[in-house]
Amino acid sequence: MPPRSIRRHLGQRGLRRADLVAGGRPPAGVFGRFQAERPNELWVADYLDGPPLPFPPRPGSVRKTHLLLFLDDFSRLVVHARWVLREDARTAQLAFRQAVIARGRPSTLYTDHGAAFISAALRRTCAVLGVGLVHSTPNRPQGRGKGERVLGTVDRQFLIEAKLERIDALAPLNDLFSAWVDQAYHQQVHSETGQAPLERFLDAAQIEQVPTELLFEAFRWSVARKADATATISLVGNRYQVNAALARRRVELRFEPEDMTRVEVWHEGVSHGLGTPFKVARHVHPQLRKPPAIPAADAGAAPSATPSYLAELQARHEHERFGHIDYRPAIQEEEVW
Repeated sequence: MPPRSIRRHLGQRGLRRADLVAGGRPPAGVFGRFQAERPNELWVADYLDGPPLPFPPRPGSVRKTHLLLFLDDFSRLVVHARWVLREDARTAQLAFRQAVIARGRPSTLYTDHGAAFISAALRRTCAVLGVGLVHSTPNRPQGRGKGERVLGTVDRQFLIEAKLERIDALAPLNDLFSAWVDQAYHQQVHSETGQAPLERFLDAAQIEQVPTELLFEAFRWSVARKADATATISLVGNRYQVNAALARRRVELRFEPEDMTRVEVWHEGVSHGLGTPFKVARHVHPQLRKPPAIPAADAGAAPSATPSYLAELQARHEHERFGHIDYRPAIQEEEVW
């Protein structure tokens, strides 16, 4: 039956599009509100452009910074956030690992179609962890509004204060931001939930910690290669000797891109140990272009006579973490961002 005839018959029975919309069916393009039912059911990941930092190799030049943020949809808790210099797959992986270590494993990770979020590396990570990876439809970012609202809060409350600070390195920028999140954002009552994010998360959280072995496996990279007749494998300019039984067979290589001297060889779901490197042209995967070091703030700069808002938050944050004794020199975090 032609569509026109169907519409005519439905109209004769009082079933018209306008009546259906008035009766409660939303018109096309209108989406209802959604909220996860518990902590760690859904995390939203997104980026925000941040303040530029000096670029030492080129005097007078600056380099962009980006905030990579993971948000718990139920509580609006910032699970983990980090100011970084690039939006690539490994950066997203490492930040996601810190989030999982801090708050447990989410059921689903929801992102846009940015290159860092559609990479094979992140897809493998989520598959190994048993985390669903869902991407929003291009040009239809419905469902990411909560993350964008938090990023707006960061822009209005943190960045406006950060502009008053003399920040010229990632470390102090991240230190101030961590203090602001813990001491300000996590303590503010949210207008929609009626609770502070940290309180709401802890009240209902059922944190599922990931075993160390699984955590290690989830954040390795994996590629397929075929061993030649002499049972050797090539990878990013390096050559590895593998088990002779794998000659002319297709194998899977698993490795951490920061250390290309340790490549584990798998075939049909069975590990055949580490390949023996006999030609190592690259110790680090070429996709990991480490940013140039950016000098710390000038130690000789005169301190402000009046402590800033962010400086006060940082002092309170450090007091709660370390007490009166400064243990920070003993806590070294590798800067790979």
